[in-house]
Amino acid sequence: MASLRRPIFTFTNDEKISDMYLYAVFQFTNDKPEKVWEYFLKEGLGFYPEQQDKPMFIPPGEYSFFISKKRLANPEEKIKEGDCVKETVLTSEETGGLAAQTIKLSAPYIISTINDNPPLVFVKQAHITTPHRLPVKLELIGESDAKAQLTCDSQDDIIIYDVETGGVKIDLPYEIEAESLKQGMMIYVEAKNPKLQVGLDLSPSGEESGTGLKIDCIQVTLNIHKCREQAGTEPAAFTHQEKIEPGRFLHEQDADLHHERGLTVLQEIAPDDFTGKITLYAADSNTGDLVDNLVLYDEAEETPQDGQTPKANPFEIDYTQKGKHTFWLQGNKVSSEMKDVCLRVGAPGLTNEAGKNAYGDEVKITVIKTDLELGKSRSAAGSDPDIFAVADKMDIGRYLHIQDPGHHHGRAMVRIKKFTPDSFVGKFMLTAYNVDTGTGALSKNNPGIELYDDEVAAGGQAAHPNELEVDHTNTFPAEGKLFWVQGKSVSGDLRDRQLHLGIKDHIKTMHKAAFTVVRFKDLKAVIKSTEANTPRLGNSPVLDHDLHIASGALSATEFDVNINVNEPLPLIEGSILHTNPVELSVVVEPAGVGVPVLWAIKRDRRPAPDGDAAGIISLAGNQEAPTITQDGADPLKATCIADAVGTFHICPYIDCNGSGDLDFTDNTGQRIDREPHIIMNYLLFRIKGRQNNSLARPANHTINPANPTTATGVGISAGGFANGAGAGVHSKADVEVTGGGSDGKRGLDYLFGGWINNLTNMNVRMNYVIPGPPAVNHFMEFQCYNHGTGIIGPTMPSAILPAPLHPVAFLALPVLDVSPFGNEGEGGNRAVGTEGGIGPPGGIVKIANPAGIGEIWTIEMWDSPGAGAPAHHSNPAYAGTVLESFVYNLGFRVDLCFWTNRSKVAGHMPDDPACRVYSSVQTNTWEIEFEIQFNINTGVSNITTPYNIVINKDGNATRLATPVQNSGLEVRFPTILQTVIIDARN
Repeated sequence: MASLRRPIFTFTNDEKISDMYLYAVFQFTNDKPEKVWEYFLKEGLGFYPEQQDKPMFIPPGEYSFFISKKRLANPEEKIKEGDCVKETVLTSEETGGLAAQTIKLSAPYIISTINDNPPLVFVKQAHITTPHRLPVKLELIGESDAKAQLTCDSQDDIIIYDVETGGVKIDLPYEIEAESLKQGMMIYVEAKNPKLQVGLDLSPSGEESGTGLKIDCIQVTLNIHKCREQAGTEPAAFTHQEKIEPGRFLHEQDADLHHERGLTVLQEIAPDDFTGKITLYAADSNTGDLVDNLVLYDEAEETPQDGQTPKANPFEIDYTQKGKHTFWLQGNKVSSEMKDVCLRVGAPGLTNEAGKNAYGDEVKITVIKTDLELGKSRSAAGSDPDIFAVADKMDIGRYLHIQDPGHHHGRAMVRIKKFTPDSFVGKFMLTAYNVDTGTGALSKNNPGIELYDDEVAAGGQAAHPNELEVDHTNTFPAEGKLFWVQGKSVSGDLRDRQLHLGIKDHIKTMHKAAFTVVRFKDLKAVIKSTEANTPRLGNSPVLDHDLHIASGALSATEFDVNINVNEPLPLIEGSILHTNPVELSVVVEPAGVGVPVLWAIKRDRRPAPDGDAAGIISLAGNQEAPTITQDGADPLKATCIADAVGTFHICPYIDCNGSGDLDFTDNTGQRIDREPHIIMNYLLFRIKGRQNNSLARPANHTINPANPTTATGVGISAGGFANGAGAGVHSKADVEVTGGGSDGKRGLDYLFGGWINNLTNMNVRMNYVIPGPPAVNHFMEFQCYNHGTGIIGPTMPSAILPAPLHPVAFLALPVLDVSPFGNEGEGGNRAVGTEGGIGPPGGIVKIANPAGIGEIWTIEMWDSPGAGAPAHHSNPAYAGTVLESFVYNLGFRVDLCFWTNRSKVAGHMPDDPACRVYSSVQTNTWEIEFEIQFNINTGVSNITTPYNIVINKDGNATRLATPVQNSGLEVRFPTILQTVIIDARN
């Protein structure tokens, strides 16, 4: 207990001993004569216990006083003869004239503090509701009835109160009854102004000198600063009122040291000549007990790092080092209530009457805890998204697609957890930043992400303003509050968009999450066309079909599952070979930074009437989606084939939940999520044979004239061209066609069909004789002639004249057999039709399939080939020839083929997929045989091989369509009627 009281005795006759330290021995002569105490004399002010700076008191009584140069070993020793210095031993010079004596002490007045610290009181500050008051005890020891008076030498700088908190002011001078002093009286000193050595004096009434107490009144200021808004700028300080209400918020530090610290500055102490020790300590705001919720770090340790050592609590500052003292305050343990902890400025050993540490300034602190949870994309409809691990929020981050005008893209869930403590009331902030990934610099201007209340984007929704302030009240949802982050502008690098959770002025960033905003564009499909069976005359290579979508400005089209908006790539099931798949590629922005692109094909599973019907999905051999294979070397490329039926979406995408699949809709059509993607709608048709009604009609043939002679020559025709009934061969079949949608009819307007005829065998020969003797034989025969350039040739047989002159190159069979309608064999229906025009004649008869899915198409074609032999050889060089025989043998292959076209036009559209990709569902062959002989002497004819036409239908009338590629069928030019000639050289 620190005491400053009247000295035990005073010197008389101005006897002073200055700058000397002598040992004085007091030997009790009253109740305890054996007790010996050792004191030393300090600067003529009084006697003090050895090694202390505070006077001690001996109860009133009579004492023997000696001055000795010898120190006693301990206070229990008795004075021995020769140990004490007699007045004759020490000279006047050595003692300053002070002689040994016996002193009788009277009862003293005592003014003492209850602290061990030198008397110190902190100046009252307006923002401190309970200012510091220094407890002082006034006492009278001994028997006396005299009143005492309390005075102050600087009473404008202090105020005296009767209690420690509140109470009544005591005006000075203050007269006190002896009885009150005998019982011990407490007063409480409050400082108004900073000043050192303010003196209190307790003296007998009417006397000028008594017991004195010197008090230092100092003013301390503890500043807490707002969060640092920008690197390189100093954070502003809270006002004195703000640092108490609402106080400073800090987030509880985590194991990975993510959370920022608060700048704390102990300002210069007033008066500026104060020297002493000051403490900073973290305490319970209510009890004043030391707590571990807060820790202090050095000025250089703003950024939390491993290996940093916090200051002790309390932390002692030797204020011989003048100026400001700067620290960083960290939340170490979450608060139980608002402002339940504080950082205070005190002094070593300075306590209040209850023994709690006194303080001159404080900052109220609430250590909070919350979280910003970043959701992955959903993996199942109706379930909450999985949450990213803390580190993954920044190390991986969430991918978003820039939102398109049609609002097709998904948003990322952000959940702000309810703050701890539960009583927290305040505002938190959500701020979006663009991040320079090289420097880490943040910019709030035009951030590339924006915040919404709604998960599913739709027209009319307004984005929240950036730096959104949100009230957190006692009614804040226990499960937290959801927000949804949408991509606004494409990133320049991975994770260069961030969302920060903070509290304005308090914590710039409590938690943050990174985002990469991507854009998929230039989705391309290269569809390999059906190649020529025999490359020749410019018919090869066949141009591929290139389908591009999203090659321009961002629009809604390329993300729409509706084929009426985002036109599909239509193909026929089985039309694409594994060896020649559709080649896919896409461009993703930001480019070249390793955006993890995957590929998927998803079936349209929307509820009826939008998605594919169950009857389509359950078709025999159908599968959930066509096969797609990502390029192992370049993830922006893939291939797919046409091995399913229905409506599909080819989607390059980013997997945002680790499922390894594009979680689009579930099998019931319920929306799961919208991971970043782009859509090329993919429509695949099943073509299945139903009934092959093709037949040959030999009876329809004619021989002209009916009784040919060598004078008339001979002509033959398989029938007419007006209709199938009158034709030599009638190709006709019913097929089941199935598209997508609720009835299997979706997209059937992209599908076309017709019979494609090939000449596979041609043995048409006319033999002539020049009668002899000796007889000379000549002949002519039909050939397919290579004209050398282009595909243009005669449209009817013509002789090669003159003959023989030059070598010729004939074309190998098969050769496409169609009528000469222009652009023959260049794609689409330009390979169909032998009736004199583009087929099928009369169009396709379409009816609903009785099974309820798709349609039944009836497609027909007819043909009636013919030829003849003139009476004489066509070469003038062989004049005088007589017709001897005519052989007419032809073989044909005819396939019922299908193709597609995005333009919904059956014809040849060079840039429109996929009119050059043919599939065959039925394959028939048919043949004509006829031979006639002539008697060159009588001219009479004799049919040696009667005319016959036979057809061999496909062995499987209900088979599925298969690729024409590599099947032996020719779908490319040239055609028979462009190349056939009569070779009359021989």
